Amino acid sequence: MYNLLFSYSWEVSFIVFLQTFMKGFVLSFFKFLSDFATANILILICAIVYWAYDKELGKLLIINLTSTSAVNTCIKGFVGRMRPYATHTQIKCLHPPAPDVSINDPTARGFSFPSGDASAITGLCSQLVLYIKNKYILIGGILISLLVGIGRIGLGVHYPTDVIGAYVEAIIIAVILYYLFKKVENRMILYGGLIIIAFLSMIFVKNSSYLSAVGGLICVLCGFIIEERYINFENNRTLINSIVKIIIGIILFFLIISLTKILLGNFEIIYKFFKVGLANFIIFGLYPFLFKIIDNKI
Repeated sequence: MYNLLFSYSWEVSFIVFLQTFMKGFVLSFFKFLSDFATANILILICAIVYWAYDKELGKLLIINLTSTSAVNTCIKGFVGRMRPYATHTQIKCLHPPAPDVSINDPTARGFSFPSGDASAITGLCSQLVLYIKNKYILIGGILISLLVGIGRIGLGVHYPTDVIGAYVEAIIIAVILYYLFKKVENRMILYGGLIIIAFLSMIFVKNSSYLSAVGGLICVLCGFIIEERYINFENNRTLINSIVKIIIGIILFFLIISLTKILLGNFEIIYKFFKVGLANFIIFGLYPFLFKIIDNKI
């Protein structure tokens, strides 16, 4: 980890320029967009697609999201680039991590390169474009990726090169996963291979943020193994049926997240691994056990 303070002069000037517009509605809009791109919200979007719309697309999206998070966290820890507001007095942090947390503490938000929010949104949009191949999705994906990237820069939490790096990272991962899904017919081999790679990576990357990210990936892959071997549900797109599955699933997700913190919060290493991983395993792997009951009752 290098703890880089490096930046190009044009990046600082560009951030300062953008921040002159970050007032009123514009600031509120970009804060909302940044909050929308949080992990829990994106996981639930992937889950809703998986439960109620297109199971295969849902799988691809959540594997993309968790893989991108793991790769992104790994790169962040290795590069160790400090946030713009932490190294340049003329740049303001317009979106603090929490009221009681120092904005200069890198453990509060993580390092800067590449942007996690930009890579997550761009990865999901790229995966959608590759899967559905629709020009309107392409245009919408480009637009929302650009807006998230500009917002992260304007809020003072990322350099432009952080966002550019995130775009490149996300597109590469999306293309690799798409072709793996197409070429590897035996999904158990694909899931097992990704799990082995993820476990081996923990030997070389040792930080708590990465442990949480890779735990989310491993657990969702284990969930898919259980689902495909013992359940193998099919999407039922009737409106009422889908709404019930989505409501129960969202409640279950947040309940598991809360219980995980209560039960495992004192065991830091275990808690970090299962922080999101346990919820991923249950809502993608075990929750579909209930779908037959829901389908029969509604």
